[in-house]
Amino acid sequence: MLGIDIGNNELKITARKGANVTMVCEKLPTNMVREGIVQVQDAMTDFIKTIRKKYRLPGGPCALILPTSQVFCRGIHFPAMDEDRMIMNLPYEMKDYLAQEADRYYYDYLVNGTSTDQLGNVTDIDTTVAAVLKTAIMENRQMLQNAGLRLEIALPQEMAY
Repeated sequence: MLGIDIGNNELKITARKGANVTMVCEKLPTNMVREGIVQVQDAMTDFIKTIRKKYRLPGGPCALILPTSQVFCRGIHFPAMDEDRMIMNLPYEMKDYLAQEADRYYYDYLVNGTSTDQLGNVTDIDTTVAAVLKTAIMENRQMLQNAGLRLEIALPQEMAY
């Protein structure tokens, strides 16, 4: 799987095959990306294809680091609950912070830690919650697909580390 980070000035790609790791960092053409948004999808597709060919990087599955401009992240504390209930609650917890209707976003969360009572039962869950417009994911998926890649993971910068 390739890991891809499209910055404002550089395209960074990491490829791992077994013990071999290839890391590539290439300067992007001027104005191809502004404030984290790819300005011309076809030009970025061609650029990624060129870099893949230059460094003999494989096609197939990839993970994309989403720029801060495309994702809204927020730290939220939840009471103890199961994963299904947590996922169901994400849109409600984020609705006051989003510009569009809740159903226009994908949501995910990262557990940062938990609190327990004296008996060891989880009482609170500390999370980072992310919301990204579905259209942003679709645009990135199409751009990468046209470059011979299959978007499998889209991860906010805040959750990448």
